[in-house]
Amino acid sequence: MSDPVAGEVEVPSSEPTGAVPEAPATEDNPLVTEYKNRFAGSQRSLTETQKERDRLKAEAEALRQWKAEREMADMTEVDRLKAERDAARQEAETARAEAQLAALRARFPLSAATLGNAMPTDEEALATLEAKLAPASAESEPEPRLDPNNPRRTPEAPEASEDAAWLAMDREIRSMFGD
Repeated sequence: MSDPVAGEVEVPSSEPTGAVPEAPATEDNPLVTEYKNRFAGSQRSLTETQKERDRLKAEAEALRQWKAEREMADMTEVDRLKAERDAARQEAETARAEAQLAALRARFPLSAATLGNAMPTDEEALATLEAKLAPASAESEPEPRLDPNNPRRTPEAPEASEDAAWLAMDREIRSMFGD
C-alpha cells in the first residue's frame, strides 16, 4: 500500500483483514454447483413428503367418515333410540348437577365466593364453613376503647322539663279518647 497523501483519506475495506477470500459464486465453481444441487434435491424431497402426508391425512379422514356412516347404517332403530336416550340422560344429569350447584351457591354465598369452582356439595361442610366465614353477630357491640388516664363516667340522663311532662301526659290522654 502506498502512504496516504495529505488530503486523501484511506477507506477501510468491508472485508476483515486476514480473512480467506471466498470463491466466486459462479457456475464455474464445482462446490457451488454441488451445494445448489443438494439443496434443490432436499427441497424436492421435502415437497414430495409433504404432499404424501397431506394425501394420507385426507385418506384417513375419508375412512373415518365412511366408518361412521357404516356404523350408523348397521345400527338398528332400537340401537339408535338407545343412543339418543343415553345422550338425553347425560344431558339431564349435567343440568341436574348445575342446578344443585346453583342452589348451594344461593344457600351458602360466603362459601361460594371463597371457594369458587372448588365448592364441595356436602351441605354440612358448607354450613360449617359458612358459620366460620359469617361476620360476628350484629347483636354484640364492640367494646368501647378505654383510656386508662380518663376514667369511665356514666352518662347523666337529661332532666325532663315540666312542660315536656305535661305535653306527654296530654298526648297520652288524647290517644286514649281518640282525639
